[in-house]
Amino acid sequence: MTDVSPHSSLSPFHEPFVLVGGTIHDPKNGLDGIVTDIWVESGRIVCSPSNIKRFRHIDATGLIVMPGGIDLHSHVAGPKVNTGRLMSPQLGTHRRSHNQPSAIPTIHSTGSLYASLGYTTVFDAAIATGAASLAAMELNDLPILDKGFYLLAADNIELLDALEAGQPDVIERCISSIVRTGSGWGVKVANPGGAAFWKDSRGDHHDLDTPLPGRTLTSRNILERLALGVHAAALPHPLHIHTSHLGLPGNWRTLFETMQTLDGVPAHLAHVQFHSYTGGDLDPDSFGSGVSKLLDCFHKNKNLTLDVGQILFGDTVAMTGDPEAAEHLAHTTGVPWNAHDLWLEGGCGVLPIEYKEKNLIHSWQWAIGLEW
Repeated sequence: MTDVSPHSSLSPFHEPFVLVGGTIHDPKNGLDGIVTDIWVESGRIVCSPSNIKRFRHIDATGLIVMPGGIDLHSHVAGPKVNTGRLMSPQLGTHRRSHNQPSAIPTIHSTGSLYASLGYTTVFDAAIATGAASLAAMELNDLPILDKGFYLLAADNIELLDALEAGQPDVIERCISSIVRTGSGWGVKVANPGGAAFWKDSRGDHHDLDTPLPGRTLTSRNILERLALGVHAAALPHPLHIHTSHLGLPGNWRTLFETMQTLDGVPAHLAHVQFHSYTGGDLDPDSFGSGVSKLLDCFHKNKNLTLDVGQILFGDTVAMTGDPEAAEHLAHTTGVPWNAHDLWLEGGCGVLPIEYKEKNLIHSWQWAIGLEW
């Protein structure tokens, strides 16, 4: 079983084997649809050996052979997932009558389901610092895959104090301490400063330059200084950013500003589909796609990576470290929600949701994901 920390040892070596007749897709090595054999020994791909009898043959004819998939942004462990299981227990198993897979499978099923899709690694993208030990224990029970998580450290009071003071060495030490203590792979910021606004007045904030309640620190300051601090700390993953205004019409501007604010510093933009909408503030009738406005900016910033956040139609459970977004979605849809962990340093809002093919907004979201 692979440890969840960045310093985990390699998985146990297996007997030598050869994948025979598979169709290879390996962009790094320029292989695109080449049918050939892959020889593996001591956990590594090797040249065709002279003694082939030692190798177990596996027929891969008609199958795709490719590097294992890595899911950089998932929700598979911690209090939010367990809360989701309590709120929607019917989504914990495959429902044959609806031909719909489990939305929140058990931790043991999760590894098998990922492996069946060709994944070898998964990262949980939203673990509150106070829940790190619980998440680590749960992930140790997740079979087959390598795994890790990012800590919702941006709402940590000590780190916010350091960010407000703007002292790079103090910020770096604070980040390193939080990640080391929590055995995380990186730092996640969800709606920079949003939890502070929500706890103060249960209200929205719509400006990267509005100071947090009781502070001179702004959301833009958090993005700039935290991204630099994570980079200086040389973590395995750059700052993982869930930008502000998730799901709101017109939020493409916030994502655009976020890209520009980072100004060459490495960062990863999470579920950008949910942040790529045109339209007026809180005006669903003007909802549309802003992807064309964002692509050029993204391609010019080679420091950035992203994941799409593609929706699938059907029932699921939304889990987000953004309390404003969770509460707004709950009020919009009329479903119950849970603000688990949010009264601590940071955590996740959880609520059930059904994405419907004949719902105009949901159809837009599905199509916008494909644009990316």
